[in-house]
Amino acid sequence: MTEGIILLRGQMMHKVTKRFDPEKRGLYPGPKTYPGKCTFPGSNLTWLHPQEMPDRMPPEVVNDVRYGAYVADVSGRPVLETLQIAKDFLVNDPVLGPLP
Repeated sequence: MTEGIILLRGQMMHKVTKRFDPEKRGLYPGPKTYPGKCTFPGSNLTWLHPQEMPDRMPPEVVNDVRYGAYVADVSGRPVLETLQIAKDFLVNDPVLGPLP
């Protein structure tokens, strides 16, 4: 997931996210749906699927080895949740433990 998020660095957020109300329609199948610690009533941001983006992603993004990680692990999911998962991954070393 972290690789998929890193791929979007430098992209305009309004072109890769959308507002979504999870009370009206579920975010995605699975255990981490609304309500959850990363979803709340009202408008939430979710990552767009590539076919939903208003502009085609540039070739350097689509041809990047991390593009598959974006499509499989990031697109369609809540922005807040994916950023939390990436943060937890980056600061919690399995050998050394979490950063102080």
